[in-house]
This record gives sequence, structure tokens and C-alpha cells, in this order.
Amino acid sequence: MVNLGNEILRIRKILDGVIKNSSAKHIAFSGGLDSSIITSHLRGPEKNGLTVICDDFIANDLTYAQISAKYLGLNLEILHVDTERLLDVIESTISILENFNDIEIRNSIVMYLALDELKKSDVTTVLTGDGADELFAGYNFLINKSEHELENELARIRKIMHYTSNKIAGFLGINIEQPFLNKEVIEYAENIPVSLKVNEKDGKRHGKWILRIAYENNLHNSIVWREKSAMQDGSCLLYTSPSPRDGLLSR
Repeated sequence: MVNLGNEILRIRKILDGVIKNSSAKHIAFSGGLDSSIITSHLRGPEKNGLTVICDDFIANDLTYAQISAKYLGLNLEILHVDTERLLDVIESTISILENFNDIEIRNSIVMYLALDELKKSDVTTVLTGDGADELFAGYNFLINKSEHELENELARIRKIMHYTSNKIAGFLGINIEQPFLNKEVIEYAENIPVSLKVNEKDGKRHGKWILRIAYENNLHNSIVWREKSAMQDGSCLLYTSPSPRDGLLSR
């Protein structure tokens, strides 16, 4: 029998222990659940976030990022980019990742833009929300699976998960910290039942359920139960029909 109260305390304590020891003062911030959770644990006045917005396309991260940043007391910088800049970044990203996988490339250009901009400002370490979707079933294609199917799929994802942000950061010469990929968080996620990862709220199924429940009193309600969108769709809609298996949901 799962004691929900205990699980809420456990995940909050683990994340707080990881994040309070971070040296980073900046976060790649989408206004999504994951980056907002990390921000909620940052201490002191030096809490800075960067959100990337493409001016030539309709995007939804701007509104959520502004709402969440104000609610959490985050100093938010908004990087506006145009199509020409996007095309330059696509070329650079392909060169760094050394592949032509369209999903991986378009998911990675937002992180490239964010890290490159922060590097120009002499920022040395940046927090990212990598890992929460893979560990806590944040992908849309997971939420309607049976418990058995979900367990198998999450096990498969854990074996193959990798993050292009690491390669991009290495190329740019900037450090990234990924609290959700801390060993304690991974062990916690691997040992809780899938019912804590996908469950219902007001008759609607949600992934990352334990994270939403654990932080619903600490984040703006529109962020806690925000619908999923892929990272590149939140910042810039490069394609009209993104794959349901797109990686890197808004974090």
C-alpha cells in the first residue's frame, strides 16, 4: 500500500538535497513543470532563467515562462530569435551531434540557443530539466498504456535515454547540472509503482503524476497541470505535425 504523503516528502527531500548543493545561478527555463520544480528549490536572490522564443512562429512557452517566473521570483531573460538564426543553429547542431535525425535536431536547437547565449554572458554552469520525462513517464504516448506495458516501456527508455544537451554543452565549453538525473532521483523513480507516474486528476490522465502532486502547492496551477508540448514547439513551431514520440518535452 503506497503512502502518498510519504512519497511526496521523499521526492521533495531528495530533489531539495540535490538542488541546494548546486553552484548554478541560471536555468534553461521553459515554464514547464520540470524547470519550474527545479527553480522552486533555488535559494537566494540570484535566480536567473533564460527562455528561447522564435519571433517568426507561434509558440506557447512565453506565457507560461512569464507566469511561472513571476510566481517563483525568477529573474527571467527572454531570447528572441528569427528564422535566419534558427537556420544557422540547425547547421551548427547537426555538426555537433553528427547526425541528421530530424527529431533529435529540432529538439536540440532550443538548448543550443539557450546555452550559447548564456555562454556569451560568461555563465559557466546551467541547470536543465533533463530526465524527468524519461524517469516519471512524461511523454504523451505513455499515459494510456496499461501498467504492464508502461513498466516495460519505461525500462526500455531508461536503457537508451541520452541527452544531446550534454554534447552541446561540451562543445560550447559550458557545464550543465541535471538534478533529475542524480543517482538518488533515478533510484527513487525506478522503485516506485507506475501508478505514481501515470494517474488521474479530475478524470484526466497525466504523466509525472507524483511530481505534479508533490508540487501543486508550490507552483502556479497552470504550470502544475500544464498540457505537454515538445520543447521545440514551446519555443518555436518548426514543423506542423510533430511526432508523438518527440523527445524533450517542455521541462
